[in-house]
Amino acid sequence: MQKIAIIGGSIAGNAMGLVLSRLGFDVTIYERSGAQLDDRGVGICIPKDLRNMLVQNDIFDSDAKYIEIIDRQFIVSDAKRNADVFWQQPVNVIAHNWSEIYTQLYKRLPKGIYRQDASVAHIEQDQNKVILSLTNGQTVEADWLFCCDGVNSLGRTTLFPQSKLNEAPYIAWRGVIAKKHVSEPPLFDRLNYFCYEYGHVVTYYIPKQDGSVDLNWVLYQKVNQAHKNKLLNTNNSNEVTSLAARELQPMHFEELKKLANMMPEVFAKVILDTPKPFIQNIFDTQVPALKKGRICLSGDAAFISRPHTASGATKALQSALILFQQLQENQHDLDRATEQWAKIQYDNERKLYELGKIFGHALVTDTPEWQLMNQEKMDQWWVDIMQNQQWYAYEAQK
Repeated sequence: MQKIAIIGGSIAGNAMGLVLSRLGFDVTIYERSGAQLDDRGVGICIPKDLRNMLVQNDIFDSDAKYIEIIDRQFIVSDAKRNADVFWQQPVNVIAHNWSEIYTQLYKRLPKGIYRQDASVAHIEQDQNKVILSLTNGQTVEADWLFCCDGVNSLGRTTLFPQSKLNEAPYIAWRGVIAKKHVSEPPLFDRLNYFCYEYGHVVTYYIPKQDGSVDLNWVLYQKVNQAHKNKLLNTNNSNEVTSLAARELQPMHFEELKKLANMMPEVFAKVILDTPKPFIQNIFDTQVPALKKGRICLSGDAAFISRPHTASGATKALQSALILFQQLQENQHDLDRATEQWAKIQYDNERKLYELGKIFGHALVTDTPEWQLMNQEKMDQWWVDIMQNQQWYAYEAQK
């Protein structure tokens, strides 16, 4: 039985670990955190057909909680700070809580394969094996390694040190608030984009495992480098991926209040009433391949796409399903199957990477004058930015 090591025990790593263990491989997942990862209550969107496939393959329970979103609307603030809808468009996405997706995967993993507090410091390989050196001094050998270790991937930097993180000229403020604390809750039944001078705010409802509902929001703010460094409490923002709620200082809440005052009051109240907002720095990067020797990259350890495509979890889950299919078609031969998987998934990820840059440009850094837009103008705007592109949320409705 071939031994497979997986670095990273989040969504991408758990998905890979699940499909590989089901095919009889000896899998161990190495997660650096000593705490359970199931308490991240932010929103995740995936395609409806992907959810159906996950249910059919017993990766999700059929009753796993989700909210279906069938349209989105773009909004500006009028002179009285009311919400003025100027464009609507059909979409088809499934909104989950991050914790729900994680739990669906984690509870299906075979007992004993998930190692917490197991941080990998160094990777090397030869023609026959991969060697992992852990920070606790332990050395582990495996036949194959799948790196699913996220934005600051050791696997990516080991295989392709030239693939640096590229910062976008903006940040994202994020938060969730209980639906019961939202005024005008019907306004938020849709996927909302509130457009303002420095970017936009995205909102949508997400279900909690206890049956209640939260409103998830993401506020994009275009900033210059000096201001970004200040907000991220650093002299080099390229080294900071996020700023947790516990790290925010009074000046951060003053900044958030200034942004909220540019918005309709109903949006401003949501943002200002959110108990634990945090900041996410926005990066993207690309790699020349998803496989090198006996090491493969998946999830954000491979390409990183800007979050406007709402595809981070999607590409991680699809990557695992594609590998599962290729292994079945190639009689569990990992060498042949990973070659085919890498070709298919590379094309998927390259397209998402490009689309993320296009959306970032159109929605944050080089936007139209939103106050002058209407349904007809926005229809043309969408046609113009989507030339030769596809996005799952819209394609499902065409």
